[in-house]
Amino acid sequence: MGIDAGRYRERRRKTLTMPSGDVATIRKPGRDSYMKLLDAQDLRDQLPQIEQNIDPTTGEFKTLTPERQKLVESMMDIMDEVLVKCVIEPKVSITPTEEALAVDELDLMDYFFLIQEVFVLADMSEEKIQSLFRPRGKPVGEDGGGNSVVSQPKAESDSPAGTPIG
Repeated sequence: MGIDAGRYRERRRKTLTMPSGDVATIRKPGRDSYMKLLDAQDLRDQLPQIEQNIDPTTGEFKTLTPERQKLVESMMDIMDEVLVKCVIEPKVSITPTEEALAVDELDLMDYFFLIQEVFVLADMSEEKIQSLFRPRGKPVGEDGGGNSVVSQPKAESDSPAGTPIG
């Protein structure tokens, strides 16, 4: 018996009410979107307190240095791409179509709310990110150069029946 694709997709979705009062459905990011979120997170870390650069009354960016403006634009481009892939309803695209809103048509507060919710759904915690890149196996010490040495899990055939592997 295999995985039911529809049920699998459904478990990765979340329906929520945006600040505008409209309802949206998002999905957990896949590999490509997750990598883009990591890129956005790196850019965000270079822009501490970016929200202080947005005028709360107009939603427009305050004057930024050219370097910061470039970082903000790069981060927004990445987030646009992630929203296109992760927002199921309403359908969004980079440019408006008959069936889809352009990401630029989203209310700014809805836009940031959706991005934040995608980050939450992706579990972008530092611990989670580091665990993705941690070697598999059990740490057994260090080599002579100070590098961690990890034992590799044993093949199932190397383990007697009923004995845990690794």
